[in-house]
Amino acid sequence: MKILMVCKSLPSTFKGGIQTHVWKISKWLTKLGHEVHILSGGSFKDKEETEEIDGRIIHKIPFFPGRKLPFVPLFAEEYAFNKAAAKWLNKHANSFEVIHMQGRSGYLFDWERKFSEIPIVITLHGLIDIEYSRSNSNSCMSLDHRWHKKRTKKFEAKQFQRADAMISVSNEMQRLLEEQYPEHIKKSSIIYNGIDPPNFTPSTINLKSKILLFVGRLSSIKGIFPLMEAMQKVRRDIKLVVLGDGPDRSSLEQDIQRKNLQENVILKGAVSMQKVFEWVDRSYALVLPSFYETQGIVLMEANICGRPVLASNINGINEMVENGENGILFEKGNTDEIAKSINWLFDHPKEAKRMGNFGESYVMKKFSWDIIAQKTAAVYSKLISKKP
Repeated sequence: MKILMVCKSLPSTFKGGIQTHVWKISKWLTKLGHEVHILSGGSFKDKEETEEIDGRIIHKIPFFPGRKLPFVPLFAEEYAFNKAAAKWLNKHANSFEVIHMQGRSGYLFDWERKFSEIPIVITLHGLIDIEYSRSNSNSCMSLDHRWHKKRTKKFEAKQFQRADAMISVSNEMQRLLEEQYPEHIKKSSIIYNGIDPPNFTPSTINLKSKILLFVGRLSSIKGIFPLMEAMQKVRRDIKLVVLGDGPDRSSLEQDIQRKNLQENVILKGAVSMQKVFEWVDRSYALVLPSFYETQGIVLMEANICGRPVLASNINGINEMVENGENGILFEKGNTDEIAKSINWLFDHPKEAKRMGNFGESYVMKKFSWDIIAQKTAAVYSKLISKKP
């Protein structure tokens, strides 16, 4: 099959769960013999670029950098990419047998008018209402966030209406879809995110390491601010290394200053996937204190390297983490419990090693990418067989 995936960014420019998902599943689909193209964002100053990377064909399209606009940068950035993507798709959609949109990427493409014969698949990594309800109330949201939520909700609903099939990346995502959009649940199936072992042999966990790792978008929904409060209560020899970037970075930097955590919290910014694995390899454990996750790929990335994880006990995460087996679960937002869990794990190195070892075998048995890719290809084939 000739497949097009649509995703605003890729791991080379932004490290996130959706980006990792696209990069990995596209790799395994090519291994199965399919021709995979990826439509992604490029520099506004450059022309469209096409390059081949490890068998995938990447189309980078320029789009206006809405993040530089005042008042509504979050919405403007997302909308600008989707506007450019819709224009590109109107010219090239007929070249593909199936189009697979990742999250909200592609929501402005009105394929019903001209391209109804092309199957459209959407993978759900989140829902806009749920994302905001987990971290903000409407009264305390900024103008940018309120506008983003209001407008994106309309585009999300249209995108779901037009889709031929939908994929939920976890049981929790499927439950939320049924709660928010029950009319679409019959065309949705559950296919987990997968995991690949790193392209190097991870070292055995260094039980003397004092590095606690956070990897993810710097946004309040990821629980970064309760984590900073918890860091005031953990052992002073523990260093939190933060990998990632996002809309709340400046607020996070200010919070670190206010709490005098400059010696204990180290912000490294966004890094490549290879660098993420290198940091995981240096770490003792990984922490993910999110208020909302549909799955949490980074937890599997830590486990596959033999590292235990500490994470919020919320739907989505508790599908990945068995408390006391491959990690420790704590109550979301509970800073005392977060700090207590961190201190306990660093005080019990034998338990940390046992959890890491269990996690390594656990994720490979349950979340192998080759199986995930085969299930996804089966969704494509079924749709194509039904189209005229």
